[in-house]
Amino acid sequence: MVTQVKPRALVIGNYRGRSKVIGALRGSAFDIIEATEGVRGIKHVLEDAPSVVIIISGGNGSDLLSILRSIRCLTSVPILVIGAGRETSPDEALFHGASGFVPQSRYLETTSVFINALLSRN
Repeated sequence: MVTQVKPRALVIGNYRGRSKVIGALRGSAFDIIEATEGVRGIKHVLEDAPSVVIIISGGNGSDLLSILRSIRCLTSVPILVIGAGRETSPDEALFHGASGFVPQSRYLETTSVFINALLSRN
C-alpha cells in the first residue's frame, strides 16, 4: 500500500493574519507549518521543504520584500503573498519573486483555490 504524503504549506506572518489563513486552510489537503517571522520562515524552507509558501504582509513592506527575495533564492515553490496593498503592491511582490498576490479583503474565500491553482502548474 502506498501512503500519500500531504503537501506542506508554510504560513509566515503575524499571529492574527497567520491564524486566519490557517483557519481558512483547516480541513484542506495541506499539512500546515507556521512561522511568526521571516527568519523562522526561511529556516522552515530549508528544513521542511514546503510545497507552497504563504507570506502574510503586515506593516513593513521592505521586510516583506527582503523575506520574499530570500525565500525565492532558496526554492522555486509557489509563493503566495497576502497583503493589503498599502505596504507592498501586487506588482512589487510579483517583481520580487511572488507567484501570486491575494488582497487581505479576499483571502478567506480565495486562498485555498489560489494555492491549488499554483500547485497544479508545477
